[in-house]
Amino acid sequence: MSNIHPTAQLAEDVVLGKDVVIGPYCVIGPRVELGDGCVLHSHVVIQRDTRMGAGNQVHPFTLLGGDPQDLKYKGEETWLVIGERNVFREGVYVHRGTKDGLGETRIGDDNLLMGHVHVAHDCRIGNANVFAQYVGLSGHVWIRDHAVLGGKVGVQQFMCIGSHAYIGGQVRVSRAIPPYTACRGTPIEINGINVIGMRRFGLPRANIQAVQRAYRHFFRSGIDRAQALKDLEQPTDFPEVRKFAEFLREFGLAD
Repeated sequence: MSNIHPTAQLAEDVVLGKDVVIGPYCVIGPRVELGDGCVLHSHVVIQRDTRMGAGNQVHPFTLLGGDPQDLKYKGEETWLVIGERNVFREGVYVHRGTKDGLGETRIGDDNLLMGHVHVAHDCRIGNANVFAQYVGLSGHVWIRDHAVLGGKVGVQQFMCIGSHAYIGGQVRVSRAIPPYTACRGTPIEINGINVIGMRRFGLPRANIQAVQRAYRHFFRSGIDRAQALKDLEQPTDFPEVRKFAEFLREFGLAD
């Protein structure tokens, strides 16, 4: 049975799963669906047109499903789609998509968005990412899986950050960031691989070493990058190297 505090306000068409908890002074607008076991602690606003899977935790003063901050937006029906077991800490803002973009903002499963994170319209966030305090994602940003963004990182529009990447704090991301890499500095520099993150994920030592060799070959060997990428695209037993090379090709980093 769901538990709804008497001070909460829900639109008539809100759909609730089993055992949903809605705390004091929450406001939930039209066309919102909350999956089983979701908890809205207090003072949460879900503006409209939002679908949320099971087991999400939403902390006070968070706004989900807000209108996109885009001057081209004229009230069209767009959506925010959220997966399962995400944690939205205090003061997080996540906006819906735009008609001229994807039509939706999408967040996968098992992500942690710490206090005051902002996710703008048409972003795509995969699974098990960690965004520290005050991370800001501009519109149309794509974060894949298991990435870590340090405090006050700002990501420019249309950028992509690959899986298992690490971005140090107070960095402006103005380029595509390959998977498994570690980045710091202003302007941003790719200065190694995310060994700690890969170890925590449980990748075997041999796979981590293969990524290290691939990184050095492409970024540090002095070989022409187009040729270096062709070298990395040769058959390999390591899926991480294939993913690394595919990202480089997809985002034109050897051009």
